[in-house]
Amino acid sequence: MNPIDYLSQQLDADVAEMAALAPMDSLREFLERHARVKDGAQYVPYHFAGREALAQIVERIDSILGSAGLPIEVQGSSGRVSNVASEKLAIGNSQLAMQDASLAICGGAQFGKTVLMLNLLVYLAAVRFRNVGYYLPDDDLVQGIVDGKLRPDVLDQIPAVARLIQLGRTLNGSGRAVNRKGALLITDGTRTALAYVRGMGKVPTTFSMDVVIQDEKDDIAEYNAKFLAGRLTASDLRFSLSIGTQRYHGAGQNREFEEGTQHVGFLFPKEKEGFSVLGSEFSVGDRNETSADDADEKSPLSTGCGVTLLARSGGGSIPENRKLITENSSGLNPEEHWPQVCRLSLSGVPQADDPQLTLEGDFVSAVTGQRWPVTAMREGNARVYLADPVTGAPLDRRSVRFVARRPDREAQRKWSYRVSQLIIDAIDLRQIVAAWAEAVRDSEKMIAFCTDRLALPRSMSQGLDPAALQRAREAEPYSLALTMPTRVAPTRVRYAGLDMGDRCWFVVAETGEGKSADDADLHRLKREENPNEIPSENLRQSADGSRSCLVWAEMISAERVRERVPELCRALGVKILCVDAGPLRDLSRDLCFTLGAGSAQRWDEAAAMWRYLRAATVEFTLREGQGIRQKPGVTQDGAQYPLIACNREETIARVIADLQHPGGPRFLLPERTAQLPPILATYEQHLLAGSRQERSGDGKSLHYVDKCENHFLLATAYAALARQLDATESATVSPGFGRVQSIHRSRRMEG
Repeated sequence: MNPIDYLSQQLDADVAEMAALAPMDSLREFLERHARVKDGAQYVPYHFAGREALAQIVERIDSILGSAGLPIEVQGSSGRVSNVASEKLAIGNSQLAMQDASLAICGGAQFGKTVLMLNLLVYLAAVRFRNVGYYLPDDDLVQGIVDGKLRPDVLDQIPAVARLIQLGRTLNGSGRAVNRKGALLITDGTRTALAYVRGMGKVPTTFSMDVVIQDEKDDIAEYNAKFLAGRLTASDLRFSLSIGTQRYHGAGQNREFEEGTQHVGFLFPKEKEGFSVLGSEFSVGDRNETSADDADEKSPLSTGCGVTLLARSGGGSIPENRKLITENSSGLNPEEHWPQVCRLSLSGVPQADDPQLTLEGDFVSAVTGQRWPVTAMREGNARVYLADPVTGAPLDRRSVRFVARRPDREAQRKWSYRVSQLIIDAIDLRQIVAAWAEAVRDSEKMIAFCTDRLALPRSMSQGLDPAALQRAREAEPYSLALTMPTRVAPTRVRYAGLDMGDRCWFVVAETGEGKSADDADLHRLKREENPNEIPSENLRQSADGSRSCLVWAEMISAERVRERVPELCRALGVKILCVDAGPLRDLSRDLCFTLGAGSAQRWDEAAAMWRYLRAATVEFTLREGQGIRQKPGVTQDGAQYPLIACNREETIARVIADLQHPGGPRFLLPERTAQLPPILATYEQHLLAGSRQERSGDGKSLHYVDKCENHFLLATAYAALARQLDATESATVSPGFGRVQSIHRSRRMEG
């Protein structure tokens, strides 16, 4: 064959491949027609068998991109959308997309999320001609991802795409192609798109994106990540994705999950599988379907995740703890029922009395009490499977349905999915069980098991978790509506803390005299009669044997602090306010002058302490073990104001210790109700995020993380410091500021 004929054939082949690529509308179609995944030593066509959960996430991405939407009328050939669809935009020529959407995929390890995202990157760039930024924690990972996954597992498997893409090339400011590691330049001769795989070692600049993907968000510097939204400004799509494991409560990937729809995977009983319950046959039936004979005997049973269990009529009596999950029930989320959700069938055929996996890492029969080691799952016909912990009904790992626990977030276009390995049937369940047996004997392996297998956050370096906050809510339940109380009892004392910045965070904690259990019950009845009264006469137990509770939390702009904070202190009867000394030092100092004006506050040189303290600035300048030092700050004109020096670690640890006290929480939180102000969710999130510790640069010590969303935790720590300062001076409980009658409601921060 002469060179001209050869080149002609190659050109015809390229045109045919590009023609096959062009008409595709959806990501799912692209994956199933072109993508390939590694299976052992070879590559096979991309599929969702055993990974059905991923199919639903792909459908969500398609719906966001408009690939699953209905066609809309487009004006002319420019793709301009009519005014009727003003909130949506045309992609290609007929599809709908959602602007400003976000999607968080919070999963365990090794179920295919990175390969999916890399294929999404190629689809967006080569099919949609969208600019994409794929961000990793550092540049070392960039080289590993590009050379170890993107090139061999994606680009080399799709020849039609490989011919469009120049790997390692991008455009400079003048439009000329230049070399850059991790850059992809895609062009079909008329259209051009750019994609970048970049590390987040510094603030992202220069490049404009339509879609931003963050991989392993827990390891990406939070400060740098905040600038990614600016890279989307010029786009008409502005789609943000994040993927990775959840290691820390209230931060990183877990925060993305909590702020989204919180979709979790539910499993359902296997269809048409014979199943016996202690010798009696039962079938999976409708939630409310019971015979007239046993209508009076039916007993709903909760599994702990909102699933109501009802038995159908059948031969023989039904043990109360062996009711079946109904077909129309909401299913069962397996990671929240681990390990009891896992069972061992020695015969290979599931039975209701099969032994269950235990917290000790072995299997035990609920009927006989006999135990089996996890190695029994590899003997003979034995198999492990997932089943309802109460009924024993086998669950189908391929029958996955995602349920949103915060469906209201869909209106905000904030979607989040949690994908554990338990709902990925392609991952051998025996592998997960073996990992559990090792985890129960090793605390560090337990952390890895929870994050990698169950997709649940867990960290030894985090002082607080949701369970600790739940105990603080349940110890002395009370409601909090962030409205002005009708009265403040003279036995109550309130202390406030203020963390400063562009946004300032104000917290008031209340301490009152301890009461007996009878008094507490009486006060609870009074609280039901007057829900607007902030209840905490009996809520005191801290370092001095008393409890305290949260009564106010508010975010205030720095411009309003001078007016708002004194107003709140007077209305709420705050005795002492402690203010962050920086970064707004002048504002912090001015608050001390404002709140201390007209009071008896003065510096006692002989005692080296402030008398009748009303407001003080706080700076973290002392080392651990040096205690708390009071001193006067002096302005240029000689005016003195209170200045407190202490250690940051000890100040934060005081709050965490009060919440985690072995005798019960000493700092109480309001119970969660439908009327709970949204700002309280932010408050709890700050407690979790700020309680995490990290190692210092020399690796010798731990310190609480800085430069994260921990402002309410710091404000609470300042309030606790104010209480401690008061205890060192006197036992007086009189309010420190004059009272005002009301605060205009429009100024009240309730969300």
